[in-house]
Amino acid sequence: MEELKPELVQKCKVKLIDAKADILNRVREAKENLNKNFDDAKGGDEGDQTLRALAETEFLNMNERLRKQLVEIEMALARIESGSYGICEET
Repeated sequence: MEELKPELVQKCKVKLIDAKADILNRVREAKENLNKNFDDAKGGDEGDQTLRALAETEFLNMNERLRKQLVEIEMALARIESGSYGICEET
């Protein structure tokens, strides 16, 4: 089996690191927006509380999807470091 060229592996590593940073920024921004948009709604009427609950649920769902992506990125970066990146894994 032919190994990936080091230049290609390095490009992949840079893209993975950029993707990781992007995901972390998205989570941070979403959390800040959630807090900013609903800080005034604490103890509000039922409508405000319902909107906050829906926004929190949406945030948690997004956070879970992004967490799974981060795990995949971390695993790929670990394979790059171990020299096994680009080799098919059994699933």
